[in-house]
Amino acid sequence: MRQTINKIVIGLLLVLLFVPVFVSAADSPPGEPAQNLSGARQITNEFAGNLGYATKDVASPEVIVGRIVNIVLSFLGTIFLVLMVVGGIQWLTAGGNEEKVTAAKSLIMQAIIGLVIVFAAFMISYFVLGLILKAVVG
Repeated sequence: MRQTINKIVIGLLLVLLFVPVFVSAADSPPGEPAQNLSGARQITNEFAGNLGYATKDVASPEVIVGRIVNIVLSFLGTIFLVLMVVGGIQWLTAGGNEEKVTAAKSLIMQAIIGLVIVFAAFMISYFVLGLILKAVVG
């Protein structure tokens, strides 16, 4: 029974993995990359433009800085998540040992404080860069 369920789950995962490839491949001529996505791409670009996002890959300084900030924040968010999971596992496996529980609580608290510091730094940099951009652009 368990093997049948595993086969069904693997089959569904393979279908979900490969169906988008076949659907996007059907939209272009054989041997050419998918370029005729005008409908979906146009709707997406219009929606993104209405929200104020750039619809073309522009390498302006603010776009580059924004990408760098997003990458750094993603990395720090991942570190926060890992620290929270490690702290939680330490707490769960402490087995009633007060020293281990205190160490786990300390790790979780330090991770939360780090997240608050990173969030505050992001907000300050966002505010300062906004003022600089407003002063330069007008």
